Amino acid sequence: DTGGYLRHWGAYGEPPDDEYRSGDRGPDYSPPEQFSTVHGLVGSSDGLIYVADRRGNRIQVFRQSGEFVTEKVVAPSTLSSGSAFVIALSPDAEQEWLYLADGTNHTVWTLRRSDLEIMDNFGRGGRQLGQFLRPHGMGIDSEGNLYVGEASTGRRVQKFALQGNP
Repeated sequence: DTGGYLRHWGAYGEPPDDEYRSGDRGPDYSPPEQFSTVHGLVGSSDGLIYVADRRGNRIQVFRQSGEFVTEKVVAPSTLSSGSAFVIALSPDAEQEWLYLADGTNHTVWTLRRSDLEIMDNFGRGGRQLGQFLRPHGMGIDSEGNLYVGEASTGRRVQKFALQGNP
């Protein structure tokens, strides 16, 4: 492993396009043709790559070759910084669950990884326990505890015990 360059790709597995565009989304909140703000990446145990496109309000899934697999738009009417900040996968062998931090809506979305169906979400804006001010970083330990770090004025990490199906 040399750290040498292997490949790159843009949204939908297409070549990246560096052309500046005013506004990222269509009038119907449709996602842009290219990535808007790639903000989080995670690889799964079955070799898929999950990309959080923050201002595109979406998760895109790719094979390691860059081949596009599928997309899930989350909270499509979210403006400002978007809804797809960072991704964490559950520690079970199948990695059944995908967690998506949404720093604009101050929540964490729970999706079933097999079909990216939104199953639940938790948290809301605030400074109390279980509330968030801009969740911006996330990780899961081997015991299934979810850690959520907050940016901006949040300035803390919260630990959540994930139990069973959402």
